[in-house]
Amino acid sequence: MSESAIFIGDTQFPWVNPRSLNAVYEIISTIKPKYIIQIGDLYDFLSFSPFPFKRSYITPNDELNNGMAMAVKMWDMVRYLAPDSECWQLRGNHDERPMKRILKRAPEYEQWVSVGLNNMFNFPGVFTKSEQRDELIIQLNNIEIMCFHGWALKQGQHLAELKRNIVFGHTHYGWTHHLGQNDTTISELNCGYIANRHAFPMSFTRLRSTQKWTQGLGLWDQHGPRFIPFGWT
Repeated sequence: MSESAIFIGDTQFPWVNPRSLNAVYEIISTIKPKYIIQIGDLYDFLSFSPFPFKRSYITPNDELNNGMAMAVKMWDMVRYLAPDSECWQLRGNHDERPMKRILKRAPEYEQWVSVGLNNMFNFPGVFTKSEQRDELIIQLNNIEIMCFHGWALKQGQHLAELKRNIVFGHTHYGWTHHLGQNDTTISELNCGYIANRHAFPMSFTRLRSTQKWTQGLGLWDQHGPRFIPFGWT
């Protein structure tokens, strides 16, 4: 097992890119890192989004069942390929969609819904964070790294605000950004995404033809952080 961490970006099940997911498996199998962290937006939860769409496109039941089956399969495969890695599942803004809908329309059902929702993020051998704002701190090569889904959209913004080593997702872009601080260098790693750009839920923010999102994953090892692009969008 290497002193490294692999960060899987937004999968947004069931709208994942299978080619990218297979590429993630190949890298995990080769590196067998100390940590494997899914950075949030595990699910898309289109059915609970504020965007209008024809409900005949997919039923909430089908989306939930298909998405959860894919998530379970992913973590089963990851645990099989790297059984000694410490695995973490974080939460993203898409993962919060069902609870936000409940709190807005029927807050009295919060406790009942939270039980079923939390079960969708529990996987054998995988640690979890229960809210989007819950960060994870890991130690790697004597460096402390803060991991969370993210909120900022501009390169370097998280780094400028928090002044510490950071890994996040959220934007669907992959990059590294660095800042000198107190005779050392702190870094920001954005780990991209592996959702399917051509899937219907990806069409709400901008025209598909203009999207510059980057498929890939994040890696942090003894050489520092880097984004590994997969070469397709």
